[in-house]
Amino acid sequence: MLDEQRLNQIRQMEQTLNDATELMAKIEQLQEEWKNQQPHIQALLDYYFQGDWRADYEAFDNGNIPQGMSCGVLSEDAVFNLISDQQRLSIEAIKLAVKALER
Repeated sequence: MLDEQRLNQIRQMEQTLNDATELMAKIEQLQEEWKNQQPHIQALLDYYFQGDWRADYEAFDNGNIPQGMSCGVLSEDAVFNLISDQQRLSIEAIKLAVKALER
């Protein structure tokens, strides 16, 4: 029979395998969701940079949008922050993928 230290190591490695397998499934699901969201994000960017965002922003500023209507998209920073977050996460994902592939 293996000594207790080796048995503990097997238990720890089993837990690591289970945790990592679960994590990979979550990442795969999130990647699919992110991929499926890209056309919607592109539509948002088009609205913000080339569409009616500025006119809608001014309409909000002038009180021409119903009070209580959710319109966080009209804040000056929300879309920019989304773009920045997506770029940052994309770079981090590439770096992590490179490290995983270098093993």
